[in-house]
Formats: sequence, C-alpha cells, structure tokens
Amino acid sequence: MSDRLRPIAFIFFFSTITLLQAQGLKPMGVFLKDSVKIGEPVFYSLSIEYPIDADVVFPDSLFNFSPFELNRKEYFFTRSDYSSSFDSAIYNLSTFEIDSVQFLRLPVFLILSNDSLPLRPENDSIVLIHVVTQMPDSLAFLENTIYKETLLQFNYPYMIAGIIILLVLSVLIFLIFGKQIKRNIILYRLKRIHIRFVENFNPLLKDNQTSPESVLVIWKTYMEKLEGFPYTKSTTKEIALIEANIKALKPLKSIDRAIYGKFEDSTLPSSYQDLLSFTDQKYQAKVESIKYGTGDR
Repeated sequence: MSDRLRPIAFIFFFSTITLLQAQGLKPMGVFLKDSVKIGEPVFYSLSIEYPIDADVVFPDSLFNFSPFELNRKEYFFTRSDYSSSFDSAIYNLSTFEIDSVQFLRLPVFLILSNDSLPLRPENDSIVLIHVVTQMPDSLAFLENTIYKETLLQFNYPYMIAGIIILLVLSVLIFLIFGKQIKRNIILYRLKRIHIRFVENFNPLLKDNQTSPESVLVIWKTYMEKLEGFPYTKSTTKEIALIEANIKALKPLKSIDRAIYGKFEDSTLPSSYQDLLSFTDQKYQAKVESIKYGTGDR
C-alpha cells in the first residue's frame, strides 16, 4: 500500500470501528406516565450508557419535539467507571395535538470526527385524555340575570399621584396668577356689595316717608366697607376732612339740617340722588385703582 493511501485507509478503518461500536449503543427513552391531558406537563426520560472514550449530546431547545413542545430540560451529572459512562436527562413537555395516541422517540447524538450519528431508542407512546368526549349538535346556554356585586379595589398609588399633581399645579397657578386671582375676588366682592347698596338705596329716592337718619346710616355703612374709613362713627365735619368733594358735602349738610333742624326739606330727594352719584364715582374709582394694582386690600 502506498504512503498516500495509508491515511485514507486509517480513517476508513477508524470510522468503521466507531460505527460498529455505535450499533451496540441503545438509548432508552420513556414517558414517566401513561396518559396526559392537552396542555398538561408530561415528563420524558432519556438515558444512555456509552464507552468512556465516546462523546454524546442530548437534544436541546433547538430540536423539534413534535408533536410535543419543550417546557424545560433537566440534566444529571455523568456517572463513569473504568470503561463506560452514563448520561440522563428529564424533558418537561406539553402537547396541544388532539391525536388519541402520541409517540416520541428522542435521539442521542454520538459525536464522530466530522459528523454526528443519531442513536434512537424504541418508540414510546402516551394516551391523550379527552376532556370533551362528544360535541353536541347545538349548545344550550344557561341564562343567569342575577346581579353579583364585585368588590372594587381603590387605586391608592394613583390617588396619591393625583393629589401630588394637583398640589403642584395649584402652587404653580398661585405663583403665576395669584395676584390676578386675588384682584378678581376683591372686585367680585365689591361689585356684590355695591349692587346690594344700590338696591337698598334706590327705593329711598322715591319714599318720602324714609327718615334722613336711615338714609345716612345706609350710606355710611356702605362707604365704610368701600373705603375702610369709620364713616359710621364720623360726623359730617370729620368726613369733610377726607372727602374734599362738594358733591358729597352739600347733600350731607342738607341731610344734617333735616335731622337736627327737625323740619322737612324739599331738597332731600335731590340730595339723596347727589349722594348716590357721588357713591357711584367712589365705587368706580376704587375699581380702577384695584385693576391697576394700586388699591388691593
């Protein structure tokens, strides 16, 4: 034999010996129970004893386990003695096929120099337990209209987050629009008070039976709220010191004459009207000062 043919002959001889050895290797694969339901886990045991100088590989998640699906795989440590080794694994499988009897034959791969040789056990079977044995021609639905109360769980994290967001927005709104909001509230209150004063004062212009004292009390009470000065405790002379306006002084003096002189004055209705006009001017001036930020209180 030539030197060029010696390596080829050696490889062929080694491969033949390996194949002959592989023919004596027979893995064992069995289901650990006889029956299973659709979707229920079932365990498949695969094991093999092989020469200590050989290499074997068990199927992994890339292998096609049809008609089953792999859930997980559990390996066991290799056990060896002076001449052989023993490997085993447990496969957790599930099936969603409806065949009454299903088969599985997982191989163990013997690693050769440039290839692998599948070693297959005997085919093992498992019986599928059918939960629904016969489908009816028509379905009869049971009607139930009884209300059943469901307890609702309150979402406290969302509530706390909502409160925090609301507080942050409130602070931002106050910082940005706080002065304007305060100004609008003051103007709203002043308007309500003024409208109520006009509603109470207007009838006095037409009622000749109203006493001048009552008119003066209503006017002073309103002006005290509008200006913040103690009108109700002040005389006409004291009011004249702060109200240097003839439109207010003339009607006030006319009312004083009617009160302290004890005689009827035909000019009183006109004095009341002048006092109302003066009050309207003071209200408008107060509103303008607040709008422009000079009269906030």
